[in-house]
Amino acid sequence: MIVLKIDTKIFGNYFAKALNIKKRFVGTEYKDVVTKNYNDTMKKILPQVLKM
Repeated sequence: MIVLKIDTKIFGNYFAKALNIKKRFVGTEYKDVVTKNYNDTMKKILPQVLKM
């Protein structure tokens, strides 16, 4: 989970701001726990970082 948080913060603080990204679209994999965890992490962290 720590790696997911770091990855999401790097995306939000560097890539999204540099490229003026305001939304991030993600896929869904109902049986894939890793994708679910990543999506949940982005849902929590990105609004804080990007001030959505």
